[in-house]
Amino acid sequence: MKQHLKPCPFCGDMPKVDTKSWKYFEDQTQPVIQVRQRVKIECKRCFLTKDIVAVKLAGIGTEEKALRLIAKEGAREVLEQFWNNRIEL
Repeated sequence: MKQHLKPCPFCGDMPKVDTKSWKYFEDQTQPVIQVRQRVKIECKRCFLTKDIVAVKLAGIGTEEKALRLIAKEGAREVLEQFWNNRIEL
């Protein structure tokens, strides 16, 4: 499923989205794995930059392929909540 991305609210250009950086590690306080997905949104024309980290939880023993899907889901949620969710006036 391709994510629809809204244009930059200031200049109208389409921003560049980078979701290559993700990590996972065991949480020291709970018996879960934290999956962290970094989402960088950059508009080259007006220099707007957003750098957001989505944190999702997975059970201990989850395979890396499933962790990648969880990270991808986190990136989709970040784009929907922090970029595409705008009030149109």
